[in-house]
Amino acid sequence: MDQASDTLALGVNAIDREHHALMSLIAKFIAYLKAEADAEVALAALREAIMAGNAHMEHEEELMAQSDYPGAEEHKLHHRTARLNYTTLMSDVFAFQAHDPALLEQSARIEAMLQHHISGPDRQFAEYLKARGVN
Repeated sequence: MDQASDTLALGVNAIDREHHALMSLIAKFIAYLKAEADAEVALAALREAIMAGNAHMEHEEELMAQSDYPGAEEHKLHHRTARLNYTTLMSDVFAFQAHDPALLEQSARIEAMLQHHISGPDRQFAEYLKARGVN
């Protein structure tokens, strides 16, 4: 996929790699849910996605601090919301069968929320970084 058609590519290489890895892990988790995989298999995939998501958000927040990003507090609020959504999803996977339709719906909402975050707040942050010579 070329960068022009890649909605995850924002032009900051490290962030772009992290976005691709995170979305790939979320897709893997959703595929396990759809395939009615064992709950432990789905949960392991979700744990991996959550770890990658947390590492990515911490990395972005470090970059925000280093660059004095003026939108940092609002952006961090988006990150806290994402973490709460992940936590809720993880507890739901524990509580219900992995193929529960509500889990699929919730997972799809989280995936859409991540896409929206990447195309909105993350894109704004990437533009700010690129204007300061980070790529």
